[in-house]
Parts: sequence; C-alpha cells; structure tokens
Amino acid sequence: MANWLREQGVARGDRVIVMLGNQVELWETILATMKLGAVIIPATPMLGPADLVDRVERGDARHVVVPLGARDQVRRRAGCATRGSRSVSRSMAG
Repeated sequence: MANWLREQGVARGDRVIVMLGNQVELWETILATMKLGAVIIPATPMLGPADLVDRVERGDARHVVVPLGARDQVRRRAGCATRGSRSVSRSMAG
C-alpha cells in the first residue's frame, strides 16, 4: 500500500485525508501513510460537501483516500477537479 500511495504522489509531509469506514483498508492506509512520513487527517466517509471542503482547505490536504467507486463523488463534493495540485486517490478496497 505504501508503494501504491507513493506512486500516487504521496510524499513525506503531505497531508492525506483518509475517508474510509472501519475496514481492513483503513488500517493498511494508516500504516502505509505513516511509513511514508505523511500526515493523516482522519475523516468519516459521510462528510457533507462543506465539511469536506473545509478539511481539504484548512488541512492543506494534497490527497484524499476514499473507498473504491467513491472518487468521482468526492471530487464533486470537494471541488478537487479545479485544484490541480490536489489529487483524489482511492483505496484498493472493493
């Protein structure tokens, strides 16, 4: 998982919002993020658009890890499509 995150551009010091429920992939993502030296910003997958935008902006998050299939929905909620320096990644969860 750490290698996959690195391939997505996650680097030491980057802030990563992790929007996963209580599932194995949450813990894999936390450990991988820590291994890379990135900062974890935990968030519930149920965040509304305003709360998500607030966390991305105030947390200066560069990446968001979400469940498989939720990437486009999260991009719309956060307006990430207009933020070229930020990416929305997805977990490897099914």
